[in-house]
Amino acid sequence: MKDFFDTWKFKILVAVAVFLVGIMAYAGANGRLTAAPQELLGVILTPFQKAAAVVSGGVSAVWEKYASIDKVMEQNQQLTAENAELRSQMVDYDRIKAENEAYKALTNIQQQRPEMTYVSAFVIGRDPLDFSANVSPLGLPEGVAKAITAALATADRYPDPLCRALRAKLAVSEKVPAEWLLCGNGAADLIFRLALAEKPRTALVTAPTFAEYATALETVDCRVERHFLREENDFAVTDAILDAVHPGIDMVFLCQPNNPTGQLARPALVEALLRRCETVGAVLAVDECFLDFLPEGQSLSAKRLLSTSRKLIILKAFTKLYGMAGVRLGYALSADAELLARMQAAGQPWAVSGLAQAAGIAALDETEYVAQVRALIETQRPALADGLRALGLRVIEGRANYLLFRAPEALGAALRHKGAVLRSCGNYPGLDAGWYRTAVRTETENRQLLALLAETLPEVAQ
Repeated sequence: MKDFFDTWKFKILVAVAVFLVGIMAYAGANGRLTAAPQELLGVILTPFQKAAAVVSGGVSAVWEKYASIDKVMEQNQQLTAENAELRSQMVDYDRIKAENEAYKALTNIQQQRPEMTYVSAFVIGRDPLDFSANVSPLGLPEGVAKAITAALATADRYPDPLCRALRAKLAVSEKVPAEWLLCGNGAADLIFRLALAEKPRTALVTAPTFAEYATALETVDCRVERHFLREENDFAVTDAILDAVHPGIDMVFLCQPNNPTGQLARPALVEALLRRCETVGAVLAVDECFLDFLPEGQSLSAKRLLSTSRKLIILKAFTKLYGMAGVRLGYALSADAELLARMQAAGQPWAVSGLAQAAGIAALDETEYVAQVRALIETQRPALADGLRALGLRVIEGRANYLLFRAPEALGAALRHKGAVLRSCGNYPGLDAGWYRTAVRTETENRQLLALLAETLPEVAQ
């Protein structure tokens, strides 16, 4: 028995007994010794419950703090970003303030240096009201844009140097054999190829007309003769050009409609000019890049003469009608296969990119787009011409998607200051700085131009 009193079991029983006696003493002191067993049990457990509540509350508080860390971090990131933005704005503010102070100083420079002459300038940052480029006012057709995007997957490959797929589709569209077609990097590329292939010694161009003809001819040391068109005839090409094609002329350029006048030579006169060229042994190059803007363009084309003459070459481009100036795609038509072969050899073999070829193939399907462009030009050209005349300006009645008109020389600079751009024609032989060419664009844009002109013309009146 003595050994039992020395065991740990005995010690535990003693501790429990002491604990229960303490509880009973506590209950007696509080008048609860006679309470029901449940109440007595509550008295026994209350200290433990209080201890558990304290521990639970502490754990809950710690968890809540932990759970809110992500939100705090997110707020901190937002505040950091806002702070960085404010710092950036402060830098911009300081820069603008410095610029303002510099401009304020410049306003006083004329008082400081009265012996000097000062001219203010206006710089167009982007997106001016541009009437200088006579391309389609409807922009790039959607089908063409999609074709270019789809062709990007093949951009790592060399394009077909003969443009066979494009030429096959062009042959159907133009109703000519594919062998009569040569594609190039825009019509300008083909003009230079023609000069290099033929190397004419003397050539005839009208004046005014597209400057690239003379530029290309001069690269092969060709002497350029100019047949000046008369203002009293509204710069129209008349029968007088036939006499200008004399023996010794190797090449003649005719722009149909003419750029920048918009005038169109009669089909009968074009045929007579071709026969005259045949007589003297000259090649006749007819530029029809703007002809397709006319609803009756096909009937006015010189294509009907191709089958009867090897001295005729027609130049066309996707640039203008389809708004593809940045794509660079043109083509030539001629029954003289040898001439086309020499022109092919006169340039680099990869002149037409795969993207441009894909764009051209897609463009030939854009019949609805072409109809919309033609209808817009046919409506807006006379409306714009009437608006210009109502402002007192002399307007040449052209047939293309642009108009030539006469105005004070200072008009161009004044319009640029207001964010609008016209094509000054002062560098065209046969015209002076008082002539301007304006593109025909949408009704809204045309009205904006007319409003600016009404505002600006009194300011530059001489």
